[in-house]
Amino acid sequence: MIKRNLTIKEFCVELPINKVQVHYDENFKYISFPENESPRQGWKIHISFTLETCQEILRIVSAFCVCNEIGFKYVFNKSILRNFISSDGHPTSIGKFITIYPKNKKEFRFIVESLYEKLMDFRGPYIYSDKRFKESIIYYRYGVINSKSDYLITPDNSMISDNREYFEVPYFESDPFENLGYSEKEINHLISKTIFPYKILRESASGNVYLANYRSKRHILKEGRSLILGAHGTAIKDIQNEEAVLNILESIDETPKLVKSFFEWENYYILQTYIEGKTFYEVRSDFDFWKSKNNNLEKIIKSTIEIVKKIHHKGIVINDFNDTNFIVKKNFKVCICDFGSSYLISEKKFSDNVYGSTESYYDYRINDMSPFLSDFHKLGYLLMELIFPSNRLNKFSQHPDLILKQFNKYCIDNNINRRVFRIIEMLINQPKRFLYEIDDILDSFVDKQVLLSEKVMNNQISIKSIIQDSRYINLLKTYERNKTEIENVKLIHDKKFREIILFLGTKNSSLELFKNNEKNEDINEFDVFQNFNFDFLVNENSKKKFIDTIEGNYARISNWIRNSKDYTVNSGIIGFILILLSCEDKSNKDIVEKYVKITEESLNAYELNYKDGEYIGIEAGYLGIALFYSILYKRDNKMRHLMNALKMLDDIKNFFVGNEYDGEVAMPLKISGNIASPYLNDGISGYLYVACILSNNQNIPACFKKKILNDFILPYYDTLTSNSWAKNPGLTNGLTGIAYVSFLIYIVTKKKEFLLQSTRILYNVLSFVINENNEYYLPDFDNDEVSLSICKGTAGFIFVIHEIDSYFEVQAHEYFEK
Repeated sequence: MIKRNLTIKEFCVELPINKVQVHYDENFKYISFPENESPRQGWKIHISFTLETCQEILRIVSAFCVCNEIGFKYVFNKSILRNFISSDGHPTSIGKFITIYPKNKKEFRFIVESLYEKLMDFRGPYIYSDKRFKESIIYYRYGVINSKSDYLITPDNSMISDNREYFEVPYFESDPFENLGYSEKEINHLISKTIFPYKILRESASGNVYLANYRSKRHILKEGRSLILGAHGTAIKDIQNEEAVLNILESIDETPKLVKSFFEWENYYILQTYIEGKTFYEVRSDFDFWKSKNNNLEKIIKSTIEIVKKIHHKGIVINDFNDTNFIVKKNFKVCICDFGSSYLISEKKFSDNVYGSTESYYDYRINDMSPFLSDFHKLGYLLMELIFPSNRLNKFSQHPDLILKQFNKYCIDNNINRRVFRIIEMLINQPKRFLYEIDDILDSFVDKQVLLSEKVMNNQISIKSIIQDSRYINLLKTYERNKTEIENVKLIHDKKFREIILFLGTKNSSLELFKNNEKNEDINEFDVFQNFNFDFLVNENSKKKFIDTIEGNYARISNWIRNSKDYTVNSGIIGFILILLSCEDKSNKDIVEKYVKITEESLNAYELNYKDGEYIGIEAGYLGIALFYSILYKRDNKMRHLMNALKMLDDIKNFFVGNEYDGEVAMPLKISGNIASPYLNDGISGYLYVACILSNNQNIPACFKKKILNDFILPYYDTLTSNSWAKNPGLTNGLTGIAYVSFLIYIVTKKKEFLLQSTRILYNVLSFVINENNEYYLPDFDNDEVSLSICKGTAGFIFVIHEIDSYFEVQAHEYFEK
């Protein structure tokens, strides 16, 4: 709960003060009636709106709810209501102006049918997570109502996810208006009849972008949703504007060709040709500047500048530059695939050069430039992003000189052609006659560039040189001053917890079981059930109390393990069991073994049913189960655990996909998915991590150790070495984790190349360091904040540096002992 900000302009709602309770959060005002408590979960109702009618809709709905003493909430802040109806909003929040909480299904039907009569003449955007009642602004879904957790409880007391992405009735419920809901499928004329969308490429509140089949060929289908605000007024006008721009650019080969446009149901669509290639976002991992002996990067830069000039020649301002709008073809020609925010220079529609642009691909000087020059400025940041994480650092610091200084050092450290740096610097800073000078540099690009030898560069970087670097020293000082505030930081010094370091910073919602247990009120004394900080486990008394709690709830927890289908690390059975295994000692071995046995009984590696769309990675997928078997094998040295782990690693690699650009393979986030990840928590680093844990077991037979190395590690390491740069510096979601896995592979193989790769990546992490009020941090780009955390911030980086340094200190000690 937050305090009400009296400076916020609220909607006017008449409330009987003596009857209701009122509280606020960041977006909503909650109205509840003390005698009518809302259920934990059930059918809830959302009311859509437009900006013109929202006050009248609120007056009608609030009067009805107050009269009938029904709890509800609404977006109280007029200034942020626009986010709930604009293309910048989150797709699952669009249209949800008012939410009503019925006590039961009978009251739910009464509310829907009563309000339908009062609201039938109003319009509002479609709420895609819900089902619409007839042709109205009333929508409904089954979900969590009165609980801080994000899961549903089934009749057998198991937990299942509360699906907020699309309308879905849980198996134990039935739709109260099964035959009355409005179905858009009945009025489709083209979609799913002659045009067949089969994959969502980009989700957006204003409308999705789909990969579609039309006349047996791949096409792109773009959607503009009704009554959603957009850059050109509405989302539909944005799509119609793009249609007009594509017609103007029809003669340019590097742009999509318009096939057709049409209204379908309430939305507007354009169908355009598909451009074969990789986005800048995807292609970045193909460049390892330490190994590259060609000028492919220069080809991409030259082609990108040329296509921007061609489009300007047609009088079009591109306006929106980001790494998903630019596509690189196999011949390294660059194409642009999105013109939703573009416009004719003769019909300038925006008041500044920021509107309609992707945040952070520009700096504070952008509005001092003409529209065409602002395009080149944004292009500079786009090309820098292809090499260095500039746009994310730009969110934390709008100081171009500082960012260019970091970029310059990165280019020097990574052996990047100096002319590349000079071009990008001029595009961003735009000195006099910069376009002419850039043309001269582009004309001088040759087929081969002179690179410093890899040997010379490698000798410059070691773990000691990183420790002595001023950026690391500053990070360490900030860490030491603030480490008592970091969750789980005590555990990184406990060997038992090393192998589950991956999820120590992740909320494990399986522990919500205890928070909801009324019989054991003392459970809530543990911080773990409030903020999921596991540091109390290093204290023997606290750990004993935790184990006693687990033992006292055996019936309930064992029932959950037997009935739940959630085997994930971050929210399910495996995460719970791994925490329990890390607490195991002689005093609690029996109770831990009981839980392990139940888990093994409910889980069979040879009977897993891998389904399309399910996650593969450690945190939320099948690799978490493989990690569980690997740790059990280390614990018990039982052959069945080894065979189960090997079986899963073998199964999972069948879902890897080849990279047509360089012959490498990638591990998709989901089975049959098209998005891959190099990271520990959800990608191929996690796969190699599990393989290393299995291989590093001292008791493993030599034949299996060899199999793991040759079948599961070495074939996929090249994919990892292509990711010496990534968008995040963190341990579980970034470069630090990739470096850590490279180091673990070095321990397995004793090959120096893996150690060199690890230290090079860790050195690149220092490029991310941010100074905030003379405190130094690594950024957590996922949450747009600086972070000290283990998983995504400074503590994880320092942990890995310490691990590598300690390893070599031990090796040196053993050497001198001998």
